[in-house]
Amino acid sequence: MKKIATIIFCFSIIGFASKQDLYAANEAPFTTIKGNLSGKISNAVTGAGLSDVTIYIADARVGTSSDANGMFSIRNIPEGKHLVEISHVGYNTIAEEITISGDTKKDFVLTASVVENNGVVVTGVSRSTQLKTIPVSISVIRRQELLQQTSTNLVEALTNKAGVSSIG
Repeated sequence: MKKIATIIFCFSIIGFASKQDLYAANEAPFTTIKGNLSGKISNAVTGAGLSDVTIYIADARVGTSSDANGMFSIRNIPEGKHLVEISHVGYNTIAEEITISGDTKKDFVLTASVVENNGVVVTGVSRSTQLKTIPVSISVIRRQELLQQTSTNLVEALTNKAGVSSIG
């Protein structure tokens, strides 16, 4: 009786192991299908290719920049929908959802934008103030310095100081 139980036990183990091998042989290994994105970035006004434009796919954590002719290529991107960001200094940023499937080609046109900086404030004080107690950078122009300059007006005289420039 013990021998019969041992034989049945051995056959059941062998049968279980062979089923596992059969299932493993029929299952394909998990692979992610990859695609590519390429195209050209151009200026909206001139149509010329823009160099050094940043192309970034955030969820895939991949990106590149365009070459001198505005051409770009990103390889090995998981296929599916991705948010692509196109940015360059002096141009409006584009964020567009693109479906990557195989070799996907997409061209982008960037429009120029105005970059504005904060204005410069020139502040004068009516009394003498110690330079060390003021939390901002101050430069002093003495009367004698103004008289020695060949400036025709006060704006020109101020532009001779470091960090000061005139516009227009």
